[in-house]
Amino acid sequence: MALAVAGTTGTQVAMEEQALSVTASVKSERAGYSRSGQRARCLASLRATEATPPARSPLDLVLVIDKSGSMSGSKMQLTKETANLVAKELSDIDRLSIITYDSDVACAMPLSKMDAHGKKLAAEVISSIQPGSATNLSGGLTRGLEEIHAVDDPAETTSVLLMTDGLANSGIRDTKALTGCIESILATRSTPCTVFTFGYGADHNAEMLRSISDCGGGQYYHMEDGDAVASSFADCIGGLLSVIAQNVRLHLHASPSTTINVLSQGYKTSTDAATGTVEINLGDIYSEENKDILFEVQLAAGDTTTNVTTSLSYLDVLRTELVTSQHAHVALVRADETSVEADIQVVEQANRVETVMAMKRANELAIKGDYSQGRKVLEEAMQRLKLSSGAEDSALTAKLIADLAESHRGMQDHRSFSGSEFCRQQCVMQSHNRQRMSHCTPSRALSEGKEAWSTDSPYDTKSKRSMRSKWSPAAASTPGDTGAGVALAEKTREDVIAAILAKQSSLNSDSRSVPTDDFVVVDTPKAPSVDATALD
Repeated sequence: MALAVAGTTGTQVAMEEQALSVTASVKSERAGYSRSGQRARCLASLRATEATPPARSPLDLVLVIDKSGSMSGSKMQLTKETANLVAKELSDIDRLSIITYDSDVACAMPLSKMDAHGKKLAAEVISSIQPGSATNLSGGLTRGLEEIHAVDDPAETTSVLLMTDGLANSGIRDTKALTGCIESILATRSTPCTVFTFGYGADHNAEMLRSISDCGGGQYYHMEDGDAVASSFADCIGGLLSVIAQNVRLHLHASPSTTINVLSQGYKTSTDAATGTVEINLGDIYSEENKDILFEVQLAAGDTTTNVTTSLSYLDVLRTELVTSQHAHVALVRADETSVEADIQVVEQANRVETVMAMKRANELAIKGDYSQGRKVLEEAMQRLKLSSGAEDSALTAKLIADLAESHRGMQDHRSFSGSEFCRQQCVMQSHNRQRMSHCTPSRALSEGKEAWSTDSPYDTKSKRSMRSKWSPAAASTPGDTGAGVALAEKTREDVIAAILAKQSSLNSDSRSVPTDDFVVVDTPKAPSVDATALD
């Protein structure tokens, strides 16, 4: 495999790679392929540099807040605290709007610059929000998108954050119809806008919220408890403030022309009927992120070498210019026999794609009540991953197997699968699918009287960790700290979280209970032993 930029020398390529915010490469799974007709797996990899721009780009943010009757009490109080944290984190180069909805929808605060006056207005609006009646989720979300759409001078990074705890019982209630509506609104924009969803408790429609965030290029977060609320919003904001590439598009082309089948899911793809070129729209990329696109190329019988070329285009936020000339290629060479040794990186990413597909299929079966077959799908996937090339030395494969095993444990019956476990699995699937962290778990060290925030996610980044640390209760104990973490630490931690957990415990007797000693997240675990005893 060779990485090449059209019209440059090798030295120039190296210099260009250092300057670019995102670079691309492509490789095949095997060094050579037999002369029989077959499909060859390939991997296009995008790598984002770790970068903190001297002055970050402005952010336009819309909070869409569910104020239906079910949000009363501790949930509404926690929602207000979280909204205040978001408002405090923004600076005077950013703008914020607040949309509220129950059966009716209202723009409580038009998009406003977050200077001292804007922050005062946001605090007053947030304080005034009171629970109402039904849940017109579609009305609130579309109104939020309209608020962004009406702006004549949109910021480079714009996003809508939807916060809800229940099921849509007013307006558009069908997931497919709602996502279609969102896609049509986003398609009319000249600049990108992402949609993130936050589901409180275990009663919301996790599949709908995950689908909304998928079509909006964002992420779904499960607000299982107070800890998840703080870490998830911090994770989201940390990502949005570290966008280094926008409107990222990857093109795949094979010569001689042949069929290319994209195996990776979660991104919009299209194929040019005339040229056979496949376009993949990856949206925004954060600092330090990796995106790996697995695809198959159909090889005809014979000696002909097939050349696969990738081209990458995007708006480089750090360099404030459009990048259109980055190319890479790999030759699929024919031989007497297909090479035995497989490229470990390609195998790892194939394991990731298989994990997502297995979890999706198992979830479909479990939703229908066939938990036994769902577990079988997960068991077979675990066995295949365990036997894959390089599995014993792959931290990613070990993490994938661990997630499959945890999903298996949560799919014993309706009691174990419903509620929080189903929400968790939606988060895990999306996280692996898009290679972006979405399920945050705090690492506790209560014996030392402190709490550190970390995760075993292979997709975490420094900017996200930094923001989660800033929003953690530990930040409140730092001398001289008057930042956003203090409000949550002083009031929410002691009062609101306890109330939420008590309420969830009484309303959700079947939800998972995690002992304090088991709530410690360590480094990515070794691949667990998969046998009949462990699986049962």
